[in-house]
Amino acid sequence: MINRPLAHVVLILLICCGCAATKPEPAPVREQQLSLNQHVEPRLYSVPHIKLYTKPAIPPYPIMPDLLEIPSIKLKARVEAVGVTPKGNMGVPKEFDKVGILSPWTKPGERGNAVIAGHFDHYTGPAIFYRLRDLKPGAKVIVSNEKGKRINFVVKDVVSYNTADAPLEKIFGQANKPHLNLITCSGRFNKKTQEHARRLVVFTELADPEPMEMPHKGVRKTK
Repeated sequence: MINRPLAHVVLILLICCGCAATKPEPAPVREQQLSLNQHVEPRLYSVPHIKLYTKPAIPPYPIMPDLLEIPSIKLKARVEAVGVTPKGNMGVPKEFDKVGILSPWTKPGERGNAVIAGHFDHYTGPAIFYRLRDLKPGAKVIVSNEKGKRINFVVKDVVSYNTADAPLEKIFGQANKPHLNLITCSGRFNKKTQEHARRLVVFTELADPEPMEMPHKGVRKTK
């Protein structure tokens, strides 16, 4: 994890993400209880298939992703590394169908906040992160690298901030768990400043291990 003062990115929320590009204002969009039915035989209990335990929590090795997937909004985007511009802004890819991960910074899978930014819109309509605002808590976010290593995150919150009020420490700072935060623009587009008024942040954290199914087999009754 890169331990770097937030002062280096104090202006980082002024990300371009389609906000500062010269373009017309986008058109508005319409917007168990567990039951064990046991069949008893002499000295033998037969137990049905039940999800009783989970895989041991094994922290994933951090990766530098090249693919971002969000199934609930049918998003699949290539990821490229971006840095901080001379003006202190977080860079974004030139292509509107790609997203950028801040690097060097926290990588997905490391404790702390990894950050990915993407364009909200462009000259002719929606860009890659346009539907980010439709995400709900519990949605899955997946990043993977060129070797196929995957790490799953789960959405915890989706918040829109006035740019000046965005909590930099919460978005970019240190944390006890691995987090991946997604950023784009939101709010009205100001033709004079050529920027949107707000920033949308999707906060995610490392997903819990998936449950494993306990095998069906007889268990001998003890005396």
